[in-house]
Amino acid sequence: MCRMAYAASWDRVAQAQCCPSSIAATAASVKWRPDKPASTYASLVDFWSRWNRAYADAKDPRLMVRYEDLLWRPEETTAAVCACVGGTMAPTFDPIAGAAKGGVAHGSGEATGRASAMAKYGAEAHRYAHLDEADVDFFKRNVDADLVAALHYGATNERRRAATNASATCEPDPPAYLAALGLKVSKKVDGGGKLVPLDDESDGVIANNKFYGNPDRKPNYRNALAKASKGKGLCC
Repeated sequence: MCRMAYAASWDRVAQAQCCPSSIAATAASVKWRPDKPASTYASLVDFWSRWNRAYADAKDPRLMVRYEDLLWRPEETTAAVCACVGGTMAPTFDPIAGAAKGGVAHGSGEATGRASAMAKYGAEAHRYAHLDEADVDFFKRNVDADLVAALHYGATNERRRAATNASATCEPDPPAYLAALGLKVSKKVDGGGKLVPLDDESDGVIANNKFYGNPDRKPNYRNALAKASKGKGLCC
């Protein structure tokens, strides 16, 4: 969610490089449809719980498949899915090793293939890197416990300490975070506080799947937005 939030939004700047910590401060809204009001969630934990609970409780036939099973046990998992829907596996299993998605609309151009995904998700230290003890406690108190048990997604501070060998809390650095995205906080636009390009001569910057235009270059603003958004589903 921190890398690619899609239709969800919350104050990621306040979390800077520490996203999603503090999880208690991740109250989010999701604009599912442009003609409908946004749905609101108390936290990303609440969002995850309600999203997956809707599938688990659905009356229609459904099949929930964990990403991890496809990643580490692709042939066995595909065979189980195939048998479930009455299919027959091909004689030769041919997994796709390359990235399934790419481009700005899927994480600022970062493409994740199977090898890089296994390196990322196979490291427990990586999963706990931006979570402190308070985050793990918040997760345990607020998550849908039955779903966590069914999907084997439990988390404990004992495992966190064993994985990271540290208990330090991440210290957010919003200016450095924004600078890494090519952004800064304006002191003069709309009374201050608006995110604008770090480069005053830039027409605009794409960050976190949004386009931040430079109000001082309004003649070029709409053209820059149209060019940046073309075919990428970006919002302004």
